[in-house]
Amino acid sequence: MWEKDCGCLPVVDVAGRVVGMITDRDICMAAYTRGTPLGGETVESAMTRGVVTCGPEDTLGEVERLMKTAQVRRIPVVDDNAKLIGIISLSDMARAETHPGQHGEQLVGAAATLSKICRPNPAPAYAAD
Repeated sequence: MWEKDCGCLPVVDVAGRVVGMITDRDICMAAYTRGTPLGGETVESAMTRGVVTCGPEDTLGEVERLMKTAQVRRIPVVDDNAKLIGIISLSDMARAETHPGQHGEQLVGAAATLSKICRPNPAPAYAAD
């Protein structure tokens, strides 16, 4: 993940069906919270299960709604046999080519999706002077 600058990977079974997703954060938190070295954890023990997927024919609007509902930044794309064929990310959607004059609308949609995905930040924890 470090060498390929990749923050997330789909986990597939022997048939190529998505069974989970794992992020660099999942890996670090699993090792930290369990007090084990990174080499002591398995992908299965740290991955997220119950992954939301989409199909290649889904519209970006449908994918955006899935991201908002599931509060995720990336969704695996699967074929009719539920086999992994790709991943679409929020940044992919922000960069997507749209019709001339609609780039602003696309970025507004991506920003709205990001606001629904992110957890609210608590107020800063510092003492007043």
